[in-house]
Amino acid sequence: MQKTLFHGTPDTDFNPTTTNPEVEQYDLCLTDERAVAEAYAKDRSAYGETGHVYAVTVEYDELADEGEAEEIVREVYGIDSLNMWLFEYLDDPEVMDAVLEAGFDGVEFVDQSPVDYAEHDTVRIYRAGCVTDYEVA
Repeated sequence: MQKTLFHGTPDTDFNPTTTNPEVEQYDLCLTDERAVAEAYAKDRSAYGETGHVYAVTVEYDELADEGEAEEIVREVYGIDSLNMWLFEYLDDPEVMDAVLEAGFDGVEFVDQSPVDYAEHDTVRIYRAGCVTDYEVA
């Protein structure tokens, strides 16, 4: 499947095909709502800057849904139920690797905006080769 989605960031030199330095492996969060990406860009910007929104085209074979992702998390952690939000577990490189090993390119799930905690759909890609194009939106 091919989709063009949005990513909000304070970075002027953003490149969606590079490793995420926070987790030292590939990890990219996207949304189909430009306003949500703008909120992420502004929230993460220093000194009141507005940040930048990028349109990122991705092509992927399959994404884990929330249920599949939760099952992977339970297996990785050896737990029966999650005691945090799903997105918090999806930050773990071990979970990222397990998602890929299960044959998924990433995860599609309901996330919460850091600004107002409103729910929105997120596509989280763990395979850099899924990015086919990007530009400032």
